[in-house]
Amino acid sequence: MPIDGITVTAISYELNRVCLDAKVEKVVQPEKDEVVLWLHCPNGGEMGKNLRLLISANPSRPKIHFSSASRENPIVAPNFCMLLRKHLMGSKIISVVQPPFERAIEIIFEARTELYETVRRKLILEIMGRSSNLIFTDGDGKIYDLLRPVDITTSSKRIMVPGATYSPPPSQEKEVICDE
Repeated sequence: MPIDGITVTAISYELNRVCLDAKVEKVVQPEKDEVVLWLHCPNGGEMGKNLRLLISANPSRPKIHFSSASRENPIVAPNFCMLLRKHLMGSKIISVVQPPFERAIEIIFEARTELYETVRRKLILEIMGRSSNLIFTDGDGKIYDLLRPVDITTSSKRIMVPGATYSPPPSQEKEVICDE
């Protein structure tokens, strides 16, 4: 099933409802384009307090959902997973948002540094078919790392590499029609 902006709106609403104030207990990367966040959710409701949030940027099946499946993890964790562990372990989800009319979900975390300063981090899933990507940024949008770097040889519209500032996908200039 293709994922459109309306579906992403429903997903982000539900994730925000369930994951608000959830603490990141564990981060694993079972596949090269998949990350699983183990969360302790105070708002888990009937789903339980401990949930696994699967985030996939697979070009043929991008998705984000809760999963109960136990997956085999690689013996040596990939660099992206190690970076997420460093910055997100023990952090708290403060919101899950969808940029207006986009097929993207931003998970915003509040974490503490080694000096006990409170900082914000974002994990952004872009659900756009073969251009799907998972981007990890600081609170100001500086990219720490991403699953698929996009440089000038890949795209002339936007460059996404570690150290660059995150920019959302270019607008498709679609007209929004509302009947009253």
